[in-house]
Amino acid sequence: MIITNGSLLNSEKLKLFGDNLDWITLPLDGSNEENQILVGRPPGHFSQVIKLLDQLKTGNYKLKINTVLCKQNFKDIENIAQLIKKYKIKRWKVFQFFPIRSASFAYKDKYEVSNHEFNQVKAKIKSLFKPDECSIHLASIKELENSYFCIDPNGIVYTTRRGKDYPLGDLKKQSGREIWENTTQFDKKAYWERTSWFIGSK
Repeated sequence: MIITNGSLLNSEKLKLFGDNLDWITLPLDGSNEENQILVGRPPGHFSQVIKLLDQLKTGNYKLKINTVLCKQNFKDIENIAQLIKKYKIKRWKVFQFFPIRSASFAYKDKYEVSNHEFNQVKAKIKSLFKPDECSIHLASIKELENSYFCIDPNGIVYTTRRGKDYPLGDLKKQSGREIWENTTQFDKKAYWERTSWFIGSK
């Protein structure tokens, strides 16, 4: 799987992956150029993603879309859902806007949606799709806080809760297995529940 914003992806680069690439994940936060910009994407990004979806829909790749749900696209979600249907997306993941640090906290009031609003969208999206039409997952702030970890450019593995980073280990000094087995700052069960879909997606 490759997770990319799509800005540099093209047919020539895809050839480099050969048969080693099965899933491609792209971001789509609006149903048109204007709404995509409102969410914070640069001008032209929506057109680039749609161009890629048009190119990829006849290929052998399985397509996944990530969407960040916020105030700017709350009323646009049904239109985004129609694009998900149009391009026969295999998996759609919708994240509740989650302010982690710095800039995201500065724009918290502009983008944040309440848990009630998130649950409204969750019910709406579920009602728009048949059970086998698209695999849909909606990730709440609670899930995002407890089952995600990041690796910074220096090899430090960390998780973030309520704006604070909690180091889990250092890949320059420890193996990934050692870090995983020794950490107590991370909900491993929730992680596996969240990622288990991919194991059987080949």
